Amino acid sequence: MAWFTCSTPWLCSVEAALTSLVPREGKLLVLANGAYGQRMAETALRCGIPVEVKDFGETRSGASIFSAELSATDAILFMLSSSLAVDLYKTFLNPQVTEQKLLAAGRIFCVGSGVFGVLLAIVLPSIIAAISIFYGLIAVVLFVPVIAGLYSRRVLPAAALSSIAVALGTTLLAGYLTHGHGWSLFSPQALGICAAALVVMSFRFLPSRPEQAS
Repeated sequence: MAWFTCSTPWLCSVEAALTSLVPREGKLLVLANGAYGQRMAETALRCGIPVEVKDFGETRSGASIFSAELSATDAILFMLSSSLAVDLYKTFLNPQVTEQKLLAAGRIFCVGSGVFGVLLAIVLPSIIAAISIFYGLIAVVLFVPVIAGLYSRRVLPAAALSSIAVALGTTLLAGYLTHGHGWSLFSPQALGICAAALVVMSFRFLPSRPEQAS
């Protein structure tokens, strides 16, 4: 019986497999192409198992790159389709929607988001530009409504939705007119956030409807 210590669940499973599957008089062949292969060889040696290592160096095969990109794409499409179908369509546009129609809407949003992503990949110069646009728009759209909702009880749904629309439009317009450089110290994202804040504050000065006042 081999006694060993492990620092991560991955190492625990590897050590358990090595000490259980490799025969007492056997030898382990490790085809290493990076850190995990070397770590597996070190683990086997620590457990007293003879090891032969064939080191191919760190390689970035097309299959591994495709697998990583496919995983990220799947997560993004799931997030977009579920958010658009549940948070937008069901919550605001059609609250009485059935589960079957909601599923169909989610599939439509998923296909539409995928087509839109392909078009962006054709137009944008690099993945850095795509990530910057994606997270920049998320910050612009959600920053003011989230902060206002956390610290004020008087934020109406209409104010939040209006701020989102104005922030998105201002950011896109400012980025187009200034070629992404912004104005003075304000980037297009900062201008969008400022515009959203002005919209939320302007709703506080609007007269309340009778049902809201009661």
